Amino acid sequence: MRHQNHLYVWDDRFLYITAGMASDLTQRHTVTLLIALDPPGFVLGDGNGARQR
Repeated sequence: MRHQNHLYVWDDRFLYITAGMASDLTQRHTVTLLIALDPPGFVLGDGNGARQR
């Protein structure tokens, strides 16, 4: 089954929405939280080599 993924990027955060993440049975939405605590932060890159901090 193919899932429609969505990526929204702002200057200081991003939101990735996908139905492709599996979880145990639950009545709530599954949420994955990424927090970068290091001073360099998190760098998001795509398949073409473009990067955004």
